[in-house]
Amino acid sequence: MSIADIITNSKCPFAKLAKLSEPIIVDSLDVYALVEKNSKIISDFFVRNRITEYDALCFIFTVPEFGDTIDNLSKHTYRFLKALQKQFGGFEIPEEIKDYNETYWPAIEGERFFMISFASCYPPDSPRFNHGDQATYILLQPVSSFERHAKDGNAITDVMRSKIRNLFAANGQPYDSNISCLKNELVKMVAPLTIGDQLVEWWKCADKN
Repeated sequence: MSIADIITNSKCPFAKLAKLSEPIIVDSLDVYALVEKNSKIISDFFVRNRITEYDALCFIFTVPEFGDTIDNLSKHTYRFLKALQKQFGGFEIPEEIKDYNETYWPAIEGERFFMISFASCYPPDSPRFNHGDQATYILLQPVSSFERHAKDGNAITDVMRSKIRNLFAANGQPYDSNISCLKNELVKMVAPLTIGDQLVEWWKCADKN
């Protein structure tokens, strides 16, 4: 399985058009060292994105422990985002999020982004299913890439979100609309295992390392 296979099988209408930069393959759980080592690549990706028109920067974490359970995925996602925050600023991982529906975007080098992960802990009926691969794939997706592909230049409207949810639902992989419609992008960085599960409060994972 590769990230190309995963996005090809995705029902997101933007996935079929996706242009990915060279993936960063990670064989360690030391995300702080990863981000520091690849800081120029990450920075260049976001600074030059409107010129290169890449749709995502992909990290492939080959250590199964990264995403083999929802608890591990939450813990390592927390550490990964904290490492990005430490290196670049542009956003902050709070200890508590009081209003899930208050508009908030993380940003690197001034570019707002989504983050999506495909991990082995997700079942086949999840939009985050990675088809049995033991690696975890994390995509950092600039908002501007979605806006390029949207006919009206705005890919994050409620109408577009609803269209994407309906496409996944028709494929037997429904999103929980109560979560996907929230305006705070941080709270959606780790998706629940199945529809109807409570929102995953991954930001409460204390970083002990």
